[in-house]
Amino acid sequence: MYLTNEYYFVSFLISGFVGAWSILTASKDVRNLIEQCQRGDSAAAEALVGLYWDRVFAYAYRLTYNKVDAEDIAQETFLRAFRSISRYTPDAPFKSWLLRIATNIFLDEKKSAKSRDIVCAEVS
Repeated sequence: MYLTNEYYFVSFLISGFVGAWSILTASKDVRNLIEQCQRGDSAAAEALVGLYWDRVFAYAYRLTYNKVDAEDIAQETFLRAFRSISRYTPDAPFKSWLLRIATNIFLDEKKSAKSRDIVCAEVS
């Protein structure tokens, strides 16, 4: 019984180390992709979209509860991100930066929809 528990404990430690190592490696890979993207590499931009599309879309869907609107927000998020990629600094995680952009797009859309409703009400 003791050997079995010890085996599982060592197994847990090793898998935790491997998991932490893969996270560190992944973050280095993302930093490399961002640097390449900042130099104008479109393949790096495409790779970043591939890595983060699902997360950005899921977040946008939680904001809108509408698939079409979520897709629009996700697309606009990546367009804005790549337009301003030169201003990104690795002080915050790239995912957080993308989700902040998505939030701003959502809030901008809400403001413009509200102003459209006000204008339509005044015209009627």
